[in-house]
Amino acid sequence: MHKSLSALALLALLTGCEPPSTEKLLGITYKPLGGMRLREHWTEEESKPGGPKVGTTGVRFSRGLEFLSVPGLAVPVDMDPEDVLAAAGQPVPGTRTSLRTGRLHVGPVQRAEFKDATSRTLVYYAPLDGRGLLVRVSFPEKEYGKQVAELEPTIVQMTLAD
Repeated sequence: MHKSLSALALLALLTGCEPPSTEKLLGITYKPLGGMRLREHWTEEESKPGGPKVGTTGVRFSRGLEFLSVPGLAVPVDMDPEDVLAAAGQPVPGTRTSLRTGRLHVGPVQRAEFKDATSRTLVYYAPLDGRGLLVRVSFPEKEYGKQVAELEPTIVQMTLAD
């Protein structure tokens, strides 16, 4: 057994429950890289001007990889990513440097990259049934290429949970 357990894993161990999963929390199946752990999950309970929509469910893994399920966000993938983020109540993480659309196991997706003074951010958006899924991760400029090269193959393999 590992000497250090995340708070979620420890709670699950102590209560005899299995830890929360992306299948249960977001309706998707995601297999993280070895050593990555689910660090936290939440649901937005109240609305704040310019903030996340009520009912938005999020999970954050180690290495900063974050998934957000946003109710009512089913805008098309050809919408500007800045507008997608605004509709989800999420900040735009800098200036867009790249944009592509395509199709993954979850359906049509948008892939955008952003850059600010010190970091770069990768954002995937997929419209799902009555909601939108955002996947994002940021790294310092020097680490971005290597980190995304390791994480992106796991992101593109996510599927809708049965």
